[in-house]
Amino acid sequence: MNKAIFMDRDGTINKDTGYLYEVQKFEFLPGVIEALKIFQKMNYWLYIITNQSGIARGYYTENDYSIITQYMLDCLREYGIEIKEVLYCPHHPHATVERYKKECNCRKPKTGLFEKIQEKWDIDFSKSYAIGDKISDCEICLYTECRGYVLGIDEWTLEFQVLKERSCLRVDQAIDLSDAAKKIKRNYDGWK
Repeated sequence: MNKAIFMDRDGTINKDTGYLYEVQKFEFLPGVIEALKIFQKMNYWLYIITNQSGIARGYYTENDYSIITQYMLDCLREYGIEIKEVLYCPHHPHATVERYKKECNCRKPKTGLFEKIQEKWDIDFSKSYAIGDKISDCEICLYTECRGYVLGIDEWTLEFQVLKERSCLRVDQAIDLSDAAKKIKRNYDGWK
């Protein structure tokens, strides 16, 4: 079985500008490239799972999303970083574009896309991490042995209070993706 890092996109990999679909507005967050290299050196397979409700709201199309995704992947390849797969959910229960208006199992916090990757790539959740800037990015940690990091939070935010109330001991906090990579590396070095 393989181990994985499941990452959100906006606010985790790149600056969250709100419904991002324009290549010229795409900007990696500081430390992301180095963090992804650390994950690869520890033999983690990298995946991005992202909600893209802007498609359902009619702000941009699936083709627009595909273009910016390909741009991101091309940039990462230039740094020697391989993302095994990027999966997205275009749905929203209150969509304005009718064909995307539905309750689905792929929109986080639902775990359908995580399960799809696990099945396709033979992923061991007990050796894997989910990382994102929202608790919903780590929901898989409540139902499996996957561990996770919620980024950019502190003890006083509502997000962290919810996390504590849900008693999810497998999810911790990190400042950003780089901080999460350092924490995972410390655990990895300890397992050797």
